[in-house]
Amino acid sequence: YLLLGCVMNILIYNWSDYLNNPKRGGGVTVYLARLVSELKKNHNLYFVSSGEAYNPFKSNPYWTKRRGEKNVDVYEIVNSEVMAPANLEFGSVSVLHANKTLAVWGDLLNKIKPDVVHFHNIEGLPLKAINVNFFLPNCLVFYSLHNYYGFCANVKLWRDNESNCNDLTMKASCYQ
Repeated sequence: YLLLGCVMNILIYNWSDYLNNPKRGGGVTVYLARLVSELKKNHNLYFVSSGEAYNPFKSNPYWTKRRGEKNVDVYEIVNSEVMAPANLEFGSVSVLHANKTLAVWGDLLNKIKPDVVHFHNIEGLPLKAINVNFFLPNCLVFYSLHNYYGFCANVKLWRDNESNCNDLTMKASCYQ
């Protein structure tokens, strides 16, 4: 796809919706707004977020289409079993075992049928969600690691989000 210059269906995932609140998600949100602005010129673009929206009147996860912008369809998974940002889920088993959310993610993938899924993190989804090929065997998957979540569920190697963990004792002060 990439070499042929074809129009692709590209799904971009980030826990924070780049349109909802530009201050959420830090520099990644700014980066995504610029990336989306360029990609939507030549491709069918879809944006999905999860882990931030909760509906107290429904108990199970579900996806909903939100107001997007021209040439971008925006979706949100509501009531995800995995809260975002990731520091809210530190030590939670839902990161590994969120089968209802995984099913909703699969349903949304099958609706959109992207050629490419580009994860900018996996926060807000169970880790198994990165296995897009379980749902769409021919889909290309990219994972940009914008923080330490892939290695440390606390996301940042900081103590209380205030100081660097440079204690040289296996970073114990960061997860106490």
